[in-house]
Amino acid sequence: MNKPTQKELVHFWEWCGLKRGTCGWMYDPADPLKPIFPPLNLISLFQYAVPKLGGYEITFDNENSVCIFLGDESDIRCYESINEDPALALFWVLWEIKNIELKA
Repeated sequence: MNKPTQKELVHFWEWCGLKRGTCGWMYDPADPLKPIFPPLNLISLFQYAVPKLGGYEITFDNENSVCIFLGDESDIRCYESINEDPALALFWVLWEIKNIELKA
Protein backbone atom coordinates (compact mmCIF):
# COMPACT_ATOMS: atom_id res chain seq x y z
CA MET A 1 0.00 0.00 0.00
CA ASN A 2 0.99 3.61 -0.41
CA LYS A 3 1.95 6.12 2.21
CA PRO A 4 -0.99 7.49 4.19
CA THR A 5 -2.51 10.84 3.27
CA GLN A 6 -2.34 13.85 5.57
CA LYS A 7 -5.99 13.28 6.50
CA GLU A 8 -5.35 9.62 7.35
CA LEU A 9 -2.38 10.63 9.49
CA VAL A 10 -4.48 13.15 11.40
CA HIS A 11 -7.16 10.51 12.15
CA PHE A 12 -4.56 7.90 13.03
CA TRP A 13 -2.53 10.03 15.46
CA GLU A 14 -5.72 11.35 17.07
CA TRP A 15 -6.82 7.73 17.59
CA CYS A 16 -3.44 7.11 19.23
CA GLY A 17 -4.19 9.88 21.71
CA LEU A 18 -2.08 12.69 20.29
CA LYS A 19 -3.77 16.06 20.22
CA ARG A 20 -2.92 19.24 18.41
CA GLY A 21 -0.36 21.23 20.33
CA THR A 22 0.78 18.32 22.53
CA CYS A 23 4.10 16.56 22.53
CA GLY A 24 4.51 14.73 19.25
CA TRP A 25 2.10 16.86 17.27
CA MET A 26 3.34 20.34 16.56
CA TYR A 27 2.99 22.70 13.65
CA ASP A 28 5.50 23.66 11.00
CA PRO A 29 6.63 27.26 11.70
CA ALA A 30 6.77 27.91 7.95
CA ASP A 31 3.19 26.67 7.50
CA PRO A 32 1.09 26.92 10.68
CA LEU A 33 -1.71 24.84 9.14
CA LYS A 34 0.57 21.87 8.44
CA PRO A 35 0.90 19.51 11.41
CA ILE A 36 4.16 17.75 12.16
CA PHE A 37 3.55 14.21 13.33
CA PRO A 38 5.86 11.71 14.98
CA PRO A 39 7.89 9.84 12.37
CA LEU A 40 6.04 6.94 10.82
CA ASN A 41 8.46 4.29 12.01
CA LEU A 42 8.29 1.15 14.14
CA ILE A 43 9.37 3.02 17.29
CA SER A 44 6.52 5.57 17.08
CA LEU A 45 3.96 2.94 16.12
CA PHE A 46 4.90 0.69 19.05
CA GLN A 47 5.01 3.69 21.38
CA TYR A 48 1.65 5.26 20.48
CA ALA A 49 -0.53 2.84 18.48
CA VAL A 50 0.15 -0.77 19.46
CA PRO A 51 -0.74 -0.21 23.15
CA LYS A 52 -4.26 0.78 22.02
CA LEU A 53 -4.88 -2.83 20.95
CA GLY A 54 -5.05 -4.47 24.35
CA GLY A 55 -4.44 -8.22 23.94
CA TYR A 56 -2.60 -9.01 20.74
CA GLU A 57 0.19 -10.96 19.07
CA ILE A 58 2.23 -9.47 16.24
CA THR A 59 4.31 -11.39 13.73
CA PHE A 60 6.63 -10.03 11.04
CA ASP A 61 7.95 -12.35 8.35
CA ASN A 62 10.59 -12.32 5.61
CA GLU A 63 7.98 -11.57 2.94
CA ASN A 64 7.49 -7.99 4.20
CA SER A 65 4.21 -8.78 5.90
CA VAL A 66 2.90 -8.14 9.37
CA CYS A 67 0.03 -9.97 10.99
CA ILE A 68 -1.76 -8.95 14.18
CA PHE A 69 -3.84 -11.55 15.99
CA LEU A 70 -6.60 -10.22 18.26
CA GLY A 71 -9.14 -11.96 20.42
CA ASP A 72 -9.24 -14.88 22.80
CA GLU A 73 -8.96 -18.62 22.25
CA SER A 74 -12.56 -18.93 21.08
CA ASP A 75 -12.45 -16.00 18.63
CA ILE A 76 -9.06 -15.18 17.09
CA ARG A 77 -8.97 -12.68 14.24
CA CYS A 78 -5.95 -12.03 12.03
CA TYR A 79 -5.27 -8.77 10.23
CA GLU A 80 -2.46 -8.72 7.68
CA SER A 81 -0.68 -6.13 5.56
CA ILE A 82 2.26 -6.44 3.17
CA ASN A 83 4.68 -3.64 2.32
CA GLU A 84 8.41 -3.36 1.60
CA ASP A 85 8.60 -0.95 4.55
CA PRO A 86 7.71 -2.82 7.76
CA ALA A 87 6.52 0.44 9.38
CA LEU A 88 4.03 1.02 6.56
CA ALA A 89 2.88 -2.60 6.77
CA LEU A 90 2.29 -2.16 10.51
CA PHE A 91 0.58 1.22 9.97
CA TRP A 92 -1.92 -0.23 7.47
CA VAL A 93 -2.78 -3.24 9.60
CA LEU A 94 -3.31 -0.92 12.58
CA TRP A 95 -5.42 1.35 10.36
CA GLU A 96 -7.61 -1.64 9.40
CA ILE A 97 -8.01 -2.68 13.04
CA LYS A 98 -8.82 0.90 14.05
CA ASN A 99 -11.57 1.07 11.44
CA ILE A 100 -13.05 -2.42 11.89
CA GLU A 101 -12.45 -3.62 15.43
CA LEU A 102 -12.38 -0.41 17.39
CA LYS A 103 -14.90 1.57 15.33
CA ALA A 104 -12.88 4.75 15.84
